[in-house]
Order: sequence, then structure tokens, then C-alpha cells
Amino acid sequence: MKTLNLMLVIPEKANIFRINHDEPFIINLPENVAIADQERVQEAISHATNIPVPQRDPNENIENDSLLLLGDHRRQITGKVATNVLIAALDNGTPEFHNLLEICRLIALVRSIRFPDACIRTAVVDHSENACTLTSRNGRFQYRPHMGYIVGLRAMSPDVNEFVEVLNEIVFWFW
Repeated sequence: MKTLNLMLVIPEKANIFRINHDEPFIINLPENVAIADQERVQEAISHATNIPVPQRDPNENIENDSLLLLGDHRRQITGKVATNVLIAALDNGTPEFHNLLEICRLIALVRSIRFPDACIRTAVVDHSENACTLTSRNGRFQYRPHMGYIVGLRAMSPDVNEFVEVLNEIVFWFW
């Protein structure tokens, strides 16, 4: 989740938040390699979507304020895409949700994109309980299959949970 968050959710905030990485891939990634990788990703997206890669003046200096605004704009776009991928995974998994790990990771990604300052740190599936547990700085979120849907469990009291269907929770986050 840390790698996904750094790549898709908060790359412009990595230096601001002083994100600590224990991922060797990120720690040892030279800037010139990261830039070359990003350019290859841009070209692949452009090739697949027929949308040209935005060009900027090589002398253009992008300040942190601009990066934050661009990050918000990027999250709006990637949030829509990630939500559509999650919807497809839910459709593919209905009604037994044998793809719960995929769904769990996608819910984590969508939540992180929607709430970047409290991005999900872990996404774990407990197959014995058929549950997905996400953790962030703000707490824990649990999701599980229930009557043909994936629902979030919200504690109403120590002994009572409310079920919130995941699509009802996220459907308007990016629109």
C-alpha cells in the first residue's frame, strides 16, 4: 500500500510529509530512473487512450503550491478510474466474492485517493472470517461480503454494527 500511495495517491506530498519508506525499490530508486519510468507510463497511457501527454516548457518551475493543485486534479481523475476498476471487480466477484483480496486492495486505493492525508497503510484479508481490514492513521475499516454485496461495518455500539454497502459509500466521491 505504501508503494501504491506514493505512486498514485500522494507523490507530490512525499517530501512535504517526509514519508519514510521501508520499500527497497523506492529507497534506492534514482531520480533519473523514476523520471524515465514516469515518462514510459505516460507514453503507455497515451498509446492506450489516444490522449496526448501534456507538454510543458523545460524551463518551467513548478512550485509546491502548483504541485498540490496538480495532485488534487490527478486524484480526481485517478479516483474515477480506480472506482470503475473496483466496480468491475465487484461485478466479477458477485455473489461469493472469491476475489476479496483484489476488492480489498481496490477499496484501500479508492479510500486513499479520496482521503490522501489519511491514506490506507495496510489492506489485509482474513479468509477465515471472510473480511477485509484496512488501517490508516485515522483508524481501521472493515469490509466483508453480506447478502451479495460488499459492506463496510460501522460500529453503532459495542454490540451493534451497521452495514454500509461499499458502492453507496463511494459512488459520489469523485463526481
